[in-house]
Amino acid sequence: MPRVDHVVYGVADLDAAARRFEEEYGLASVEGGEHAGFGTHNRLIGLGDSYIELLAGPPVDALLDGGRDRWLGWMVRTDDIEAEAARVGVGVMSMSRTRPDGVELRWRLAGWGFTGLLPVFIQWDTPWQPGGDARLAWLDVSISPTALHEWVGETDDLPVRTTEGAAGLHAVGIHLTDGRHIVIR
Repeated sequence: MPRVDHVVYGVADLDAAARRFEEEYGLASVEGGEHAGFGTHNRLIGLGDSYIELLAGPPVDALLDGGRDRWLGWMVRTDDIEAEAARVGVGVMSMSRTRPDGVELRWRLAGWGFTGLLPVFIQWDTPWQPGGDARLAWLDVSISPTALHEWVGETDDLPVRTTEGAAGLHAVGIHLTDGRHIVIR
């Protein structure tokens, strides 16, 4: 059963975005590392068993709307990426990054691309949990429920609210430990 692994927020300035997320939303991030061969680097905001990835670098700059930070996409975790890739007719790409503590994380992706519309499938080859006390509540994605179901398969447990409008991921709802709920657009 797929579940939301993480959401990706593209930023022009990683340190400035990390400060903004902490000051505006109370969401602290940790340094993630660099993605080997991609020219990108990240910071992570743990949401229990999912997380927000603040992503920066030249490839991300090309995706930003006039340099404005924005949601780029989302990923669903699977335990059988080869089967998911075969089912939807896409290839599998291996990736890795080295954390600041020297630990190398490895994972595989299928359906790569930041349209924000359809999620990318991810399978972690190095087990890890992002941690954090806040929790992902929901995602607002402009997509038809039928298209989402055809891509992901079972969607009943995904906290996705399908909306109308320009295609893509538009907002993320977060439950904070103090009982507040925030929306990040």
